[in-house]
Amino acid sequence: PDLGGGAPPVDQRQRVFGRDGGASALVAPGEAGALDEPGGGDLGAPLAAVKGRQPLAGLHSERLFDEYITPVCTPAYLKDHPLEAPGGLEACTLLHDAHAWSGGANDAEWKVWLQEAGAPQAATGQGRFFSLADMALQAALNDQGIAMGRTALVGDLLETGVLVAPFALKVKSPASYWLAFPGAHSEMPPIETVGNWLRAEAKRFLDQAPF
Repeated sequence: PDLGGGAPPVDQRQRVFGRDGGASALVAPGEAGALDEPGGGDLGAPLAAVKGRQPLAGLHSERLFDEYITPVCTPAYLKDHPLEAPGGLEACTLLHDAHAWSGGANDAEWKVWLQEAGAPQAATGQGRFFSLADMALQAALNDQGIAMGRTALVGDLLETGVLVAPFALKVKSPASYWLAFPGAHSEMPPIETVGNWLRAEAKRFLDQAPF
């Protein structure tokens, strides 16, 4: 869909660890949905950091860090749509990643957050649905609604005030970030080197994360 002009595009591959996005060539969080399905596990690369609910079948998988989610929008959108309680989200346009994780409903992230927020009855089937989280986030940046922000992707945008979080509640997502590669490659020097670098980047992100 046409997201309109305005804010620069958001690239998930360059924002997985927040600040410098150094893992861009290896990280494919927006493409990880099928990897945790039965028969999944074709990374299309010797090593990857992917987002999923469970270890990837047939691959060495180790959890890098958990993900936390919270609604986000621009200050301008919040001014036009003031929110005092989670139930007020029904009056907003919800922006969805329709493939947040394998087997999840197209409004799964919103359902998870609203359940923890004490508003499970709030309607989540309305709004706009996108095939990638960065597309939903881009729509939020363009004042088109309120997206479910993943802390690994929106931390810098919240720190700089480009986006705001109307509620303090951050909920642990069912999906985490995983380092995955074929087990037979574990002792290959390039795999070991890049794997150690990704582990260090994950640790650095967690040390700086606001949760």
